[in-house]
Amino acid sequence: LSAGPQLNVVDAEGGITVRPDPGFVVKTRDTQTGMKVFLNIVSNEHIEKPHMKSFAELEGEEGCRVPLSVGTPVEDFDKKQEPCITYDLVANPEVVAECDQHKDFRDSVIQLCFAAIAQKYKVELDARYKLPKMKYKGTTVQLQRIRKANQSKIQEVSSSPNAPMPGESAAARQAAVDNAGGPPQPEFCVFYAKQGAPAVDGFAVNWPAPPDTTEEAATLEYLVGWDLPCYRVNQFQEKIRGTMKNQKDREK
Repeated sequence: LSAGPQLNVVDAEGGITVRPDPGFVVKTRDTQTGMKVFLNIVSNEHIEKPHMKSFAELEGEEGCRVPLSVGTPVEDFDKKQEPCITYDLVANPEVVAECDQHKDFRDSVIQLCFAAIAQKYKVELDARYKLPKMKYKGTTVQLQRIRKANQSKIQEVSSSPNAPMPGESAAARQAAVDNAGGPPQPEFCVFYAKQGAPAVDGFAVNWPAPPDTTEEAATLEYLVGWDLPCYRVNQFQEKIRGTMKNQKDREK
C-alpha cells in the first residue's frame, strides 16, 4: 500500500509535494455562472521569490516576475451552505508578507492570480473582490505538487541585495539601482486592444485623451491603460456604492 507522496522531496520528474502555509483569502465570483469563488493565497519556500527578469523574446525588456503555482478547483460550501469553488495559489512567503504591507502590491498579485486562473482553467473572475477575515477557506491546506525552477528563455538580471521589494515606490527602486550602479529602470507602456485588432507599438502611438465613461471606452479599438474611467479616484466611491446596491435599488 502506498502512503502517498513524500513531502518536501524532489521526485523523479522534478516535482515536489508540499503543504503550503495559510496566507489570505480573496472572495469573488465566476462572471459566467455567478458562483462564489474563493482564492486561497498560500505560501511555500520552494516557490521562487519575486525578481526582475529580462525577457529574451521581448528584446531584453525587463519586468518583475512573481512566480505562482495554481492548484486544482475544489468544490466547497460558503457560510450560508451555498456551493462555491476554491482555488489554492502558492507564492513565495515574501510575496504574502509584502501583500500584508502594501495594498497596491497586494492588488497586483490578486489580479495576477485572476489571470493565472483564467489562463489555466478558462474561468473569468469578477475583478471586484473582497478580503474575508480568514487565512484559509477550508479545513486543511491542500497538498500541492509544484515544479522546481528550471531554465527557460527568461534570463536573470543582476540585482542589489538591498533593492526594495515590488510594491515599494518607483523612486525607492530607482534609488537602489542608482546606488548599485545598475541600469536605469525600464520604460513600459500599458494599453488594451480589442480581440482581433492588429498589433501596434504602444510607444509609437500618440494616445488621445482618455474617454470619460466606460461606455465610450468600450467603443475604442485601443485604450491606454493609465487612466481608465472606472479607476478614477473622484468616481471610486460612487462606483462602489452603485456596485453594492441590490438589483431593486439599482432599478430605482
